[in-house]
Amino acid sequence: MEQKITVSDSELEILEVLWAAGNALNAGEIRSALDAHKNWERTTVLTLIQRLVKKGALLQEKRSVLLHPLHRARGVRARGDQKFCGEIL
Repeated sequence: MEQKITVSDSELEILEVLWAAGNALNAGEIRSALDAHKNWERTTVLTLIQRLVKKGALLQEKRSVLLHPLHRARGVRARGDQKFCGEIL
């Protein structure tokens, strides 16, 4: 059964950075990638990351603080104002 996770537009932007990278990134690398079109503070990025970890959309490695998306990009679809991540890796 496919697991559905609802994410906000901002959380989806974090996931899109990780999907585009194709490998785990730390919070600073995610923020750097977003700096081209977002002017988010460090704490904003960290809050969004923690929400995604809590929702089960990201896996956080404690020692190196690397973040791995737990869902494939093609598993995201819109429904109204909500986004869903569906295909578990």
